[in-house]
Amino acid sequence: NGELDDKVNGELDDKVMGEIDDEIGESTDDEDAMAGMRAEDEAGSKTGSASVTVDSGEILYEEAERVLENGGFDTKTAVLKLEQAAELGHSGAMATLANLYFSGDGFTVGRNVKKALHYAQRGAELGNPDAQSTLAFAYAMGIPGTLEKSEHHAILYWTLALNGGNALAHSALGYRFLNGIGLEESCLASVLIYERSAAHALGLDRESESDRDRVADALERRRLDRRIRLKEEHLSLFTRDFSRERASIASRTAAYRRRTSIQQPSASISAPQSSSTSANSVEHDVVGYYQHAADNGDLNAVLALALTHFFGLNGVRPDLQRARDLFEIAANEGVAAAYTSLGYMHLKGLGGVDSNNQSALSYFQAAADQGDPAGINGLGYCYLHGIGVEQNDKRAFQLFERAAKLGHDEAIFNLGVLHLEGIGTVQNEQAALTSFLSAAHKGHSYATYHAGVMLSPHPQHVFAPYSSSMTSKHAVKESMIRSDCTRAVRMLKHVSDLGDPTELVAAAETALVSGDHEIALYRYLQAAHAGIELAQYNAAMLLEHIEGSDAKRQAAALYEESAAQGYRPSLARAGNLLWNLGLVETAYD
Repeated sequence: NGELDDKVNGELDDKVMGEIDDEIGESTDDEDAMAGMRAEDEAGSKTGSASVTVDSGEILYEEAERVLENGGFDTKTAVLKLEQAAELGHSGAMATLANLYFSGDGFTVGRNVKKALHYAQRGAELGNPDAQSTLAFAYAMGIPGTLEKSEHHAILYWTLALNGGNALAHSALGYRFLNGIGLEESCLASVLIYERSAAHALGLDRESESDRDRVADALERRRLDRRIRLKEEHLSLFTRDFSRERASIASRTAAYRRRTSIQQPSASISAPQSSSTSANSVEHDVVGYYQHAADNGDLNAVLALALTHFFGLNGVRPDLQRARDLFEIAANEGVAAAYTSLGYMHLKGLGGVDSNNQSALSYFQAAADQGDPAGINGLGYCYLHGIGVEQNDKRAFQLFERAAKLGHDEAIFNLGVLHLEGIGTVQNEQAALTSFLSAAHKGHSYATYHAGVMLSPHPQHVFAPYSSSMTSKHAVKESMIRSDCTRAVRMLKHVSDLGDPTELVAAAETALVSGDHEIALYRYLQAAHAGIELAQYNAAMLLEHIEGSDAKRQAAALYEESAAQGYRPSLARAGNLLWNLGLVETAYD
């Protein structure tokens, strides 16, 4: 990771900073204002004890964040605490305030662009990467009458934010290098950025296994929770008055910056998903249907309801105890998938049970005896790590191979790892890549990442292979795989997009359902600048319905960006809009 940091930052600094130095030139008025703010901060820091000030600011900030995360209608209290913390020089509070004021919270905090910009500039001056990323977004969009649009300033602040570890900055710069937006097009620079960003999205840069598990669980939750593509009828639906249904959106503002913690029983179990946008009522109807069918003995409904409580799907809060009770009901009826899920829960010590290797092994064995591929994969995991049984690499390989032949994506990925490392079989990079590509085709994010890394123009893995069922310490010293930068960057971008950018899209959808169009548009635009094609399409849909030719031209540009990424629904929308704007030749193309 350190070598990659040096590599990425060195290449980016040479490439980005050279272009910025040539074209930004003299400092702008907002930079002068920022310098004045810095002088005020320095003068203020001379009064009182610095350590007491820092501690007090941190306490206020943490209290405010807890209020925001808990939701409700107490956002004003959180804002007061954040503003107090900001006055004490807390840059994190400034970043959060900038985010809140740029969009408002939909209930108690109104949109205030001047305040947002003030806090973003102050936080950026103090080196806060979240504030720098927010300021970069402001420059990329431009604020009429307040901040002139400047792609070069946007790139500058995204570069600073990237060096500080901000995930959205990685996505924004990776996307710009990939498509030559404001920067010279460079697949190599893009793949290096996306590689690090994808590893972060998967939790591979976390030191503890529990932290990696939490990120993996959040990733699985996002995979199950499908995103919505807007249509004309949806926009008329969202014009209803939702004021009585609104909860404070401030908690959702914090949601995309903080990782959720959701444990997963088995990737082989999937619940039915609804693509309807009338989210609140439909989600409750879905859960009600599951409950009614389960009460009438439908075991598939019992499993779906268990998943709903396990992951927190369809508007239901995660409840692992309830999920375990439901899995046990299904297991008592001999349902193999329920055995597998209980094996996972006993292995991890979830749902009110202590971690127990023997009971986990027994559940996996019971599922495997019925031919359940997830159970066979779980049994292979036990043999690989010696959980409740004597460790046996060859037996683990055989079990993974058996589950893989049944189409289980996690087992296919695990086969790839064993081929890569030569565990239980002869080391074979090509066989590993074949397995990773096969699992990636089935939607396995970790396999997609490792396939992308193996196809990257440089021959080393950034992080050791890891998934919810596999931990490894192997790194490829010299790859014999022929590199394919175009294919690699596409895969790594896909994984990277599952992180913070997808949380932004989810926050936008939540705001839309609550009737808060400004917040929704702000979040979609943030995700759009991070290169999410669905967000580009949805932001364009909202802009298209705003009066004025400027908004419609911006919508057309977003449709074109989305279409350039292969999002076909954007092509027709862009053509129609450009035709209506009188740009006939462009529309025809």
